[in-house]
Amino acid sequence: MRDHVLKTYAMTLDQARKLVADVPCERFAELPYVGAKHPGWVLGHLAVASGMGAAYMEHSDQAEPGISDVPEAWGESCMGEPSADRAKFGTKDQLLAELERVHALNVERFTRASDAQLAREFPNPDWRSFFPTLGDAVFYLLSYHEGYHLGQISQWRRAAGLGAAPE
Repeated sequence: MRDHVLKTYAMTLDQARKLVADVPCERFAELPYVGAKHPGWVLGHLAVASGMGAAYMEHSDQAEPGISDVPEAWGESCMGEPSADRAKFGTKDQLLAELERVHALNVERFTRASDAQLAREFPNPDWRSFFPTLGDAVFYLLSYHEGYHLGQISQWRRAAGLGAAPE
């Protein structure tokens, strides 16, 4: 089953790259409609969330283990409502590089995590009703979370006049 999860996780990273391949960096914070999630916000959000997942796998006994060296400013600008202020987000290259880095961390840590570790109660009680175990949280992050948010980039692309992502 882990191979299936990791294959899906690799597919979402590949899709993220495709979705922004032709988007100029300077357009990464455009808000073409109320409630839009622009590429700067989505990629930053995914990096922060993946960084959290990697941190929880490395420190599964800590309620707040951090975000695995993802820029702290992204935690503030990419976890709430998106801003059109381009300065609040990394460059396109920085966002993609950081997402790739934390993906690699998650792959490595998920691959070496024991079944017993993944079966442990999720260490943060605020999230435990949604993620009873560490494995529940990791599975969600690696198999569902990114696809959901990448759909927001697809919607944003169309609203921003860019159409569907290149194949």
